[in-house]
Amino acid sequence: MRPEKEEARQPATERDPRLRKAEPLPTSVLAGIIAGLAGLVLIVVGLLWWAISKKLVGAPLVVLILGVVGTGVYIYTNRDRLRIFWGQRGSRESTNATIFALLVLGIVVLVNIIGARHHYRYDFTQNKQYSLSEQTLKILRSLDKPVQITAFLSPDYYGTYEIRSRLREYDIASPKTIVTIYDPKTNLDKVKEFEVRYDGTIIIQCGDKKEEVTGGSEEQLTSAILAVTKGEKTKVYFLSGHGERRLDTMAEDSIADIKENLQNQQYDVKELVLLQQKEPQVPADCSALCIIGPMQPLAAKEIAAINKYLDQGGELFVALEVPPAPDLHEILGRFGIKVLNGVVLDPVSNLWGNMGVPMVVNPEPHDITAGQQSFFFPGARAFELESEEPTEPMYPGSPPPQPRKKGIELLMSSESAWLDTNFKPGVQPKKDPGEKSGPLCLAVAVDQKKSEPQMPPGMEPPVEEQQGKGPRIVVVGDSDFLTQAVRDISPVGIVFALKSIAWLTKDEKLVSIPPKEPTDRRLVLSGAQLKLVIILVFLLPVLVLVAGVTVWVMRRGG
Repeated sequence: MRPEKEEARQPATERDPRLRKAEPLPTSVLAGIIAGLAGLVLIVVGLLWWAISKKLVGAPLVVLILGVVGTGVYIYTNRDRLRIFWGQRGSRESTNATIFALLVLGIVVLVNIIGARHHYRYDFTQNKQYSLSEQTLKILRSLDKPVQITAFLSPDYYGTYEIRSRLREYDIASPKTIVTIYDPKTNLDKVKEFEVRYDGTIIIQCGDKKEEVTGGSEEQLTSAILAVTKGEKTKVYFLSGHGERRLDTMAEDSIADIKENLQNQQYDVKELVLLQQKEPQVPADCSALCIIGPMQPLAAKEIAAINKYLDQGGELFVALEVPPAPDLHEILGRFGIKVLNGVVLDPVSNLWGNMGVPMVVNPEPHDITAGQQSFFFPGARAFELESEEPTEPMYPGSPPPQPRKKGIELLMSSESAWLDTNFKPGVQPKKDPGEKSGPLCLAVAVDQKKSEPQMPPGMEPPVEEQQGKGPRIVVVGDSDFLTQAVRDISPVGIVFALKSIAWLTKDEKLVSIPPKEPTDRRLVLSGAQLKLVIILVFLLPVLVLVAGVTVWVMRRGG
């Protein structure tokens, strides 16, 4: 019989093994497969649970362990089948491809996790409009307690997008800041819980301390964080009763803007009327006393009370007015500050050609003037600083130390300025013989809390500064540059006052953070430039198009 016929008589299952009926799996193998599938599901659930809770303890850990155990049971019960499967070439290639794909996926996930936890961003705007200031970053990085920031912002609130972006920067800057944003129109339970009354309200909490701000500027947020983490507010008193600049009005000659900014920075601003006291005394909780533009002289009892406050290590900020306003010599003269009689005029370095408004372009280096330029003063007095008494030589035969001034000159006019002692409004000023020429000192600072010991040549001063018990004083020869009217031209005067008060209260972290206005990038072209743009952008392409069409038509016609 031929082999072909004999093969044809065989059952089909014997001719093709693929048609044979599969033998039932052993119970142990079937149980292992079920355990392996369950294990994979549990591992996925455990990893997701871990990613959401961010803690690998308790239930997530138990789920992961059960998943690993189930996978192990599958591998053990199906070891023979896995050995056969792995022995096939196609299986090895498929497994290698799967492992490679999982490895690439793992790298992508790892990169995303690292990117989510370690942000690197760069703000390309000129004034860093979309970045937090260095002051804020320094404060956030120094937090040792968690700060909860809860914002209520609806899509209809005018500043929602900007505030959300800013709050995200706070959330990223420190692991201690926890930002939560609710829509007050949909999260009514949270509105009731936090007792929110207005859209745009932001609540900052740290422990049992809480601050509420509306508007969400960087200055407000950072100052509120300082208030809840630092403790009690710093109290600043403004002397009143002598024609000083007013805090309680929005008139152009008021200094209400300073009060608002100080309150935004969580200072407690109060008015002090020593004339109402039978025995005048500066309050014991006064961290800084401000005297802004007095027009009448102070009473003897008031001067005695302020001098006593300074002798006890108080802090004083003074902004004077031009004569005949008082110069407070009874207070300032004790600390080597001599107020000169006259008005500073500068025909070269001034604002908009007005010599009565001298301008300081490059202030002296100091913590107060750091990062500031272009101060201008609508009518200013000048100062001279006395020198300290000469001291004995450090050792026999050595030269006597050079005398040092009792204070620091912060703002100096240009050399073209002079002190007009006969200034009269409406009369063309001119420099008379003998009048003092520039540069003239327009602002000074005295710091008797820090004393630098005299050291012999070649010897380094001690690392720790010697601390004195005297006051800190800042005096400016003008108060107009702090008013609302000047604020509309430039906020540099307000910033100077705020940084001065921060320096006086020895709280260098509480500094002014001025708003960042978008830089005007509009392109203004002259007539010739505009014609060139029209030729290059419009006329030249039209000429090229016409020439191309003309050549095409001529070739078609030819």
